[in-house]
Amino acid sequence: MQIIQPWALPARPGESVAELQSRRDHAYFQRETAANGAWLERLGVQLSFAGKRVLEIGCGHGALSVHAAQAGALSVLGIDLDDDRIAFAGANLKANFGKLQDRVRFQSIDIAELQGEFDLIISKDTFEHVEQLDAMVGHIFRLLAPGGVLAAGFSPFYFSPWGDHGRFKLRLPWLHAILPEEWLCRRISAHCGKTIRSAMDLGLNKLRPEQLQRYLGAYDWAATEIRYNRGRSPLLPVFNLLRKITPLERFFTVGVYLRATKKS
Repeated sequence: MQIIQPWALPARPGESVAELQSRRDHAYFQRETAANGAWLERLGVQLSFAGKRVLEIGCGHGALSVHAAQAGALSVLGIDLDDDRIAFAGANLKANFGKLQDRVRFQSIDIAELQGEFDLIISKDTFEHVEQLDAMVGHIFRLLAPGGVLAAGFSPFYFSPWGDHGRFKLRLPWLHAILPEEWLCRRISAHCGKTIRSAMDLGLNKLRPEQLQRYLGAYDWAATEIRYNRGRSPLLPVFNLLRKITPLERFFTVGVYLRATKKS
């Protein structure tokens, strides 16, 4: 049975464009709500929201921010650069989670412009899309209160089997990592009718595991815990063995889940 992704739900007879988009947005929110538990499990650490000032980076439709508030967060700010997603998150909060409105807010803002102090910064499936991730890690460190925690996890890394997120529309694993990027961009440009010059034009920063380690290592954390290839797929233990071979690391690192604690 083929699973239709929320953003690809077909229009119903007589359904307007706005109605279709609303239905897709709600389906996406429900899917992400259902996925929160598995994401938290893959982090591999007990994450406490109770009494915390929480920032979510790349909040999208707001599912994880809502979860944080329901789990007892003192306040939650969800930020994203997608105005439409932020508009949905705010409207959905008001319509369906009214009791949380005094503790949750959503804002379309670049983290570089954000001020304040947070006890916990979370980010789900976002780091692989950020163009200047090194700068963002610096802003995260700046915004964390002493003793504050960054908890982030995402998959897939670009060079892993399906790391292009399907955006190059290829049918075989690793093809995007092997074929010349220039050729891939020409191909997808012809397919979508607009000029794509790089993977970043498709929201893919081509992050490698060693880069992420270097970005984190530029700051003086009290402790960092990084776990790779978390999940229940029987292939992941094999991938974990293969990624220990240095030339193969980027090709067999699918996901990363990390917690970093700022010094008190």
